[in-house]
Amino acid sequence: MNAALWSSWNSVVRLGIAKPTAAELALLILLGASLLALRAFRESYLKIWIVGWAAFAGSRLAEHSFAAKIPAPFDVVTVQASFVLAAGLLAGAVLVYVRNRDLIIPLAVITPVLVGLSGARVLLWPDSLPLRVAVEVGYRIILLAASIALLRARRGRWEPSTWLLALCLPCLHLSWSPFTDRVPAAAFIAAEIALGIAMLLVVFDQSRMRAKRLAVVQVLTGNIVSAQQYGNMVQSAVDELQRLTGVRASWFRLLEGGHLVATHAVGVSPDFLRDAGFTEVSDDLSKLLEKPEPRVTKRDAASPESAECLELEKIRQVVMLPVVGKKAPIGLLMLGNSGSRLWTSEELDFLQTCALQLAIAVENFRLLE
Repeated sequence: MNAALWSSWNSVVRLGIAKPTAAELALLILLGASLLALRAFRESYLKIWIVGWAAFAGSRLAEHSFAAKIPAPFDVVTVQASFVLAAGLLAGAVLVYVRNRDLIIPLAVITPVLVGLSGARVLLWPDSLPLRVAVEVGYRIILLAASIALLRARRGRWEPSTWLLALCLPCLHLSWSPFTDRVPAAAFIAAEIALGIAMLLVVFDQSRMRAKRLAVVQVLTGNIVSAQQYGNMVQSAVDELQRLTGVRASWFRLLEGGHLVATHAVGVSPDFLRDAGFTEVSDDLSKLLEKPEPRVTKRDAASPESAECLELEKIRQVVMLPVVGKKAPIGLLMLGNSGSRLWTSEELDFLQTCALQLAIAVENFRLLE
C-alpha cells in the first residue's frame, strides 16, 4: 500500500504538479469535513457552500500546485475566475442560510457577469487597471453584502460561530501585489481556515437548536399527558419557551369573559402580573385572535400590554402568539425580549406549533371539566 502511494506521488511529481502547501491541505481537509457533515445534515445552504469551497480550494491549488501545468495566460484566468465564482457561491450560501431572497436574485445575475469579466480581462486587457479594480471591488462588495446580511439576520443573539463567519468572509481576496503584500500571508491563511470552521460550527449549532426544539415539544407533550390541571401545563409551557428562546420573559394571558387576564409568567418581577391585570379585548386583539399567526412588535405597539410596564421590565420587543383552539380562542402567549431580534420563519413556525398544541390541550381540559 505504501509502495503504491509512493509510486503515485512520484507520478504526480513527474507531471510537474507541485506539492500542496499546508494551507492548501487545510482547505482540502475542511472540504472533506463539509462533505461528511452533508451526509448527516441535508441543508441547502451547506450544499451551495461545499460547491463554493471546492471552487475556492481549486483556485488556491491552481495558483500554486497546478500552475506549472496550465499554460499562460490561462493559469491566471483559472485562478481568478474560479475565485470569483467561489466568492459568489459562498456569499449565496450565506444568503440562503438567512433566507434573504432580496439579495439572492441579484447575486445570481452579478456573479456570472463578474466571472466572465475576470476571465476576459486577463485574456483581452491584462494591463487594464480600471477593469482589475472593477473585479476587485465587485467580489468584495458581494462578500461584504453577505456578511452584513448575516449580521442583520442574527442580531440580538449570542452566536460566536455566526460572528466568526461574518468577520472572515470579507477577508477572502485575490493576490494583487503590492497591495495584498502589506498584510502577512499567515493572517489571510488563518482567516480562510477559520471561515471553513465557522460554517461547520453554524451547521452544528442549527442541528443542536433543532434537537432542543424537539426536546421542548417532548416536554410539553409529557406535561399535557400527566397534568391534572391546565394551569400547571401552561406554566410549564411558559418556562420551556422562555428557556429555549433565551428571551427575558414569557407570560400567558387567558381569555375570560371578553377580557385577557395575565395568569402565568416567568422572568418578570412579582408585581408584573398584578400591574398587567385585566385588559379588554379591543378590535385589533379580536383580529389577532382570529388568525393564529405570530406577531413581532415593539414595546410601544404591544397592545394589550402597557408600555410603562414593559419598560419597567426592560422589555423592548414582544412576540405575540395567539393560542387558538378548534372552537374558540384561548388566550395570548407572549415572549418579551430585552433587545431587538430578527425572528426567522423557522422559529416563528415552531412557536406557532407550540401555541396550537397548548390551545388544543387547554380546550380538552375545559371539555373534561
